[in-house]
Amino acid sequence: MPVERADGDAGALGRIGPVDVLVHNGGGTARAHTPVMDVTRHNAQDAFDSAVPAAVTAVRAVLPGMLERGSGTLLFASGISAVHPLPFLGNIGLAAAALRNYALPLAEVLRGRGVHVGHVPISAAVAPGSPASPEAVAEAHWSLHTGRDRHEVILGDLAVVQAAIAAHTVEA
Repeated sequence: MPVERADGDAGALGRIGPVDVLVHNGGGTARAHTPVMDVTRHNAQDAFDSAVPAAVTAVRAVLPGMLERGSGTLLFASGISAVHPLPFLGNIGLAAAALRNYALPLAEVLRGRGVHVGHVPISAAVAPGSPASPEAVAEAHWSLHTGRDRHEVILGDLAVVQAAIAAHTVEA
């Protein structure tokens, strides 16, 4: 059943049909990355608004059909600050953690109902040759969708990120 908008248009779901896989990238759309000591209600809200409400809206649009069919996959991508807080990404980390804390409980609630949920926190630049190359990002999402045996795949090396943070902290 298509999800109707307030103006009566069935929107994309009415035009393309059922969604089997939803991929939501919740990172990188905040207006600015703000260090934790400079986080304000406004820049925290900006980061949150760029990551979480869109995910909730998208899930609410496709999940009823997935549950009705007894199959589907919901995938979320974020930065590594969802898992490991980074002082220089104070507002972004709040939003990434909120997105992760939406995705992983969804995974628990949907277990056994045919809908798999996965989260991909990325701890490297998405660039050719990186541990988070576009191909690696695609493979992480594909493996969560097809394997359905776990709910999170961390891309990149968290130890490298931690070392960079430590070096940055010493220099500051």
